[in-house]
Amino acid sequence: MKQSNAKIHLNGQVVPGLGTGKFFVTQENYKKQFIKKIGYIPYEGTLNLKIKNEERSYLVKNTTGILITGFRENNKTFGQVTCLNCTLKKDQKKTKGTIVLPQKTRYTDIIEIIAPSNLRKKLNLKNNDVVEITLNV
Repeated sequence: MKQSNAKIHLNGQVVPGLGTGKFFVTQENYKKQFIKKIGYIPYEGTLNLKIKNEERSYLVKNTTGILITGFRENNKTFGQVTCLNCTLKKDQKKTKGTIVLPQKTRYTDIIEIIAPSNLRKKLNLKNNDVVEITLNV
């Protein structure tokens, strides 16, 4: 990870997820907030990128993002999520996305990214590919 001129640059390796991203991004309360606060309904799933533990920890502790508030529904608690807009690049293909940092997660070295479309297809990604991530801070 490097920081320059109010930007953070890091690389992430595409890894398979646990399959729970789709469940969370399709929750109506989250979807309404995504539309209002980040301007789109995300594709039903997340792109998971493996980064260093200290990079993820740095993002959680040192960036101010867009807060998606938690809620309670059907006796289940959904935690708050911090969203960080970013740009993803693989080879010559580039697209915008949003890093989602859930308050509750089992990940220590994985960031999840949402976007309006399927990022694997849009950037022609497969497991183990390395993606460049740039955040404005």
